[in-house]
Amino acid sequence: MTSASERLTPIFKQSASRSSHTCTTNVAKERGVRETAWPPCVTALNYIIKMTGAAIVVTSTWRMGTTLAELRELLGQWGIEGRVVGKTPNLCGLINGVWTTKERSEEIRQWLQDQEASRANVESFVILDDDDDVGYKGRHIKTDMQDGLTEVHAEAAIGLLQSDVLSDARP
Repeated sequence: MTSASERLTPIFKQSASRSSHTCTTNVAKERGVRETAWPPCVTALNYIIKMTGAAIVVTSTWRMGTTLAELRELLGQWGIEGRVVGKTPNLCGLINGVWTTKERSEEIRQWLQDQEASRANVESFVILDDDDDVGYKGRHIKTDMQDGLTEVHAEAAIGLLQSDVLSDARP
């Protein structure tokens, strides 16, 4: 949790991966790491963080069943240098006996509302994702499933994070 005086600029991201929904490559389970990040994606993400001071909020489905401490450890093993400050809530589940799914934009909106309620200062944000269901069109950098996060995406994300206008931050 951040204090009210701390500046928080989250990057909502799936992962630093390259394959479907990620820039990651599977590695042997006996190594104890589920996936390893593709180095160009890690470099691009670390560049965004270095230039903006942004923190990371994980939205990927693999956040479910994983603690924040485990996410921090995993991303650290991948070489990601930023602070992992949270993960979006899982809003899918049984409601009155019916399985209900929510779009990622609703989970991001809930995380932002939770930060506002706790008086955290979310100054700006960007969403890095290869899916279209993230909402927030003015804050979404759509990555490519094959190439992952690139230098071009990183520059666009930096531009959004350095702008102090959140008027386009609606889903």
